[in-house]
Amino acid sequence: MSYTDMLAAFGIGSAHPGGFSKSRQMLMEMDISEQTVILDCGCGTGQTSAYIKQLFNCQITAIEPHPLMAAKARKRFKEEWLNIPVLNKSIENSGLPSNQFDYVICESVLSFVSLEEALGEIHRLLKPNGLLFANELSCLELLSEGERAEIMSHYSFQTLNRFSDWAKIVERSGFSQATMIEEVSAAELQQDESDKGNDMIPSRDIPQHRFDQVSAHANMMQLYGHKIGHTLFKAKADSGKKE
Repeated sequence: MSYTDMLAAFGIGSAHPGGFSKSRQMLMEMDISEQTVILDCGCGTGQTSAYIKQLFNCQITAIEPHPLMAAKARKRFKEEWLNIPVLNKSIENSGLPSNQFDYVICESVLSFVSLEEALGEIHRLLKPNGLLFANELSCLELLSEGERAEIMSHYSFQTLNRFSDWAKIVERSGFSQATMIEEVSAAELQQDESDKGNDMIPSRDIPQHRFDQVSAHANMMQLYGHKIGHTLFKAKADSGKKE
């Protein structure tokens, strides 16, 4: 009954903080051409990967550990005639060759995984001077131990970081200085109605407890929306990486 199981059941395409508008904002920070090679970590149902492929026709690989989300991503790509391989794997152990990607993107992924293992793998996969772009949930205000525990338990987070924490861990993993692009509270993001519910691939016969989880998420946003939010940041892999 995890939060990610609920997202998979409803097939919510832009469940990450800020929705698809923040995905588009992130892509505007990149220099993408047909020759660019991108890895979409935790692609979900494939909304961002599909958009990138349609817009730039570049080479993109998608990784998604949740089997139902991976299946829905494959279905999307097949129906839209998009040549995007989907690997049903975790980013901590992708099995992909080293130094392959110009960009790795993570949208609400790193909080759910073993962070240092994931960042080490991402660093291995990036080309020298390749860039990690991350849109992740962050703690914006000081939380009590009880508040932190409640949020992490509800969403099954392995970490709940402030940007300063993200930066230290990213840099410890071999990246150059992490640069914040934007940080906005969840409460403020909730006011944006531009793409809510516009991309869904729901399963048939969704049980009631999944709807209850949606309500529980809304309650969490009411409680903590001013204390947590989205942080968009980037970090560059070392230029001295071995080819």
